[in-house]
Amino acid sequence: MSSLEMFTVVAAWDESAGVWMGSCADIGVLSTKAETLDELFATLMDKTAQAVEEGEIHVEADSIYVQIVAHRLLMSRA
Repeated sequence: MSSLEMFTVVAAWDESAGVWMGSCADIGVLSTKAETLDELFATLMDKTAQAVEEGEIHVEADSIYVQIVAHRLLMSRA
């Protein structure tokens, strides 16, 4: 049985572009943008699988977990 590998993606809302920007410091190839967090997650999972296939991540694909830490500043309308 392989050990589990957890990768943390930090995502931030880019107000001017209207997209979420996400990247992972542990995996240089894991960086993307999307209009929603769900789209960002789906794209990151696709890129993670591709990085495993191309040997850029040296773990088994079924042992990878990706968590997203998202930051977005919201201003009160009051």
